[in-house]
Amino acid sequence: METREIIGQIESAGGILTLDGELISYEVPARLKPLLAELRQRKADVVRILRQRRGIVKAVASPSLPRGVRLVRYEPKDPPIVLDVATVIVDVDLFIRRELAELDARLHSPIQIRGGWGVFTILERLSQAGMELELDRRLPDLREL
Repeated sequence: METREIIGQIESAGGILTLDGELISYEVPARLKPLLAELRQRKADVVRILRQRRGIVKAVASPSLPRGVRLVRYEPKDPPIVLDVATVIVDVDLFIRRELAELDARLHSPIQIRGGWGVFTILERLSQAGMELELDRRLPDLREL
């Protein structure tokens, strides 16, 4: 199994790997602790992957926003991000872009929407991922969206 696959398996199960210099901290579910021995043997590769991933996330420019939305703060957090009990975000940039597309659809094409999160839930999810937004007051009343 490749190092990226092991890291992905740990993170998709809710585990967390963080990097502080050359030190790797972890929170891993008990059932996946045997994978830690494998990661220890590949420490240099794990450090390189985590460092590279952190650099990519931090270097990302703010994605384009839907009309009527103003950026308040954009500081994407390091993955994985646990939004709620059943959501772990590993690709923060992709998550933010998809949530912005959903927000745009709800703000500008609400008749076509049949399911998914509402506007304010999407705003909260984005905030938890490091992107704080504010709606333009000139937009129609959104309480029913």
